[in-house]
Amino acid sequence: MRAGLKAAGAALQLSSSGLIDRNRVVIRGGSAGGYTMLVALSQSDPEHQAQTLMGGTFDAIPEVYRARSPVFHAHNIEALFCYCKATAPSGRYDKVIRERNGTVEYVVFEGESHGWRKAENIAKALEVEIGFYEQC
Repeated sequence: MRAGLKAAGAALQLSSSGLIDRNRVVIRGGSAGGYTMLVALSQSDPEHQAQTLMGGTFDAIPEVYRARSPVFHAHNIEALFCYCKATAPSGRYDKVIRERNGTVEYVVFEGESHGWRKAENIAKALEVEIGFYEQC
């Protein structure tokens, strides 16, 4: 995904120029932005995002989907990682990161789906995120 590459590249450029502290950079996002963040953290060459670019269905080309999905590259994530999600199915990045003794905060919001609606869950997710930054 080009956006993930650009986000990571911009952070590296700014840190190498001395304009920001490389150890205090945050890449965050929800939905497609969350995917961008996962790709930026887990893959060195994240260039593909749309299913139309895949060249076929998962059943036809599982190796392509595996190569491009961040869940199969979570072992490459070295950054501190705060992961709040709805109950919609997704990869368990937290498990892979913990197995590597990485730092991860993982919170699931039951009863939510894509595009959170409950004000209390939105507020709680922001509290978790801010608390994670303060802890780290």
